Amino acid sequence: MLANLVDIKPGRTLEVGSGSGAFLYELKARGYDCEGVEISPDAISLFKRLHDEEIKLSSELPSLKESFSLIIASEVLEHIENDDQALQEWIDLLAHDGLLILTVPAHMKRWSASDDWAGHVRRYEKKDLLEKIRDCGLTIVNFECYGFPLSNVLEAFSSGFYKKRIIRNAAGEVERSSNNLRSGVDRGPAIKFFGLISSRLGRASLRVFYKIQSLFLKRELGSGYLVVAKKL
Repeated sequence: MLANLVDIKPGRTLEVGSGSGAFLYELKARGYDCEGVEISPDAISLFKRLHDEEIKLSSELPSLKESFSLIIASEVLEHIENDDQALQEWIDLLAHDGLLILTVPAHMKRWSASDDWAGHVRRYEKKDLLEKIRDCGLTIVNFECYGFPLSNVLEAFSSGFYKKRIIRNAAGEVERSSNNLRSGVDRGPAIKFFGLISSRLGRASLRVFYKIQSLFLKRELGSGYLVVAKKL
C-alpha cells in the first residue's frame, strides 16, 4: 500500500477501521497528519495503549466535509451491510483531488472459514467493485489483485485454525457482529507464523514472494483487491 504513496505529498489523512493504529503510526513518521476511526472496543483500547495521544482516534466519522487529502480503508468495506452508503460517506470527507485507498477480499468463490471468523458480509468481484467506486464519482488511479501466490497458500493452511475460533450463538449460527468486532486486533494466524516470517529465511522468502506477486497484480489470481481512486 505504501508504494502507492511514493509520489503523494503528505496531508491530512483518515484511516477508517484503524485497528491498532500501526499503519497510521507509519504514515505519521512520514509526515502525514493522521486520524483514525475505530468501533471495536478492544482495538480502541490497544490503539490508545500503543499511541497514547500521538494520533487522534474517534469512534465516529468526522463531520467536516471535504477535509481529508487521503482516506484509507483497509479490509473494512466487506464488513458493512450497506457498503454503498459507507463508501459515499467516506468520499464526502475527501477533498478535491484527494485519494481513496481501499483493500477488500476478492472473489466470492474463495469464501472460507476465515471470512466467517472475520465477520465479513461479502467478498468482491472486480466488475462490481469498480462500478461502486465509479458510481460515487471517483476516477480509478490504480487497481491490483494482490496476494498470489503466498496468501492463497496461507489461506488454505489457516482454514482449520479459523474454523475453531468462529464465534457462534447457542443455535450454532455464526455471530457476525461479534466476529466483526474482534477481527481488527485478533492476529492469531499471524502470531503463529511470526517466528518463521521474522527469521532471516522468512524475510528472504517474503522478498521473493513479493517480487513474484508483482508479476500477477493485473491478473485475477490473488485473494484481495487494492484500489486507488481520485476525487476530481
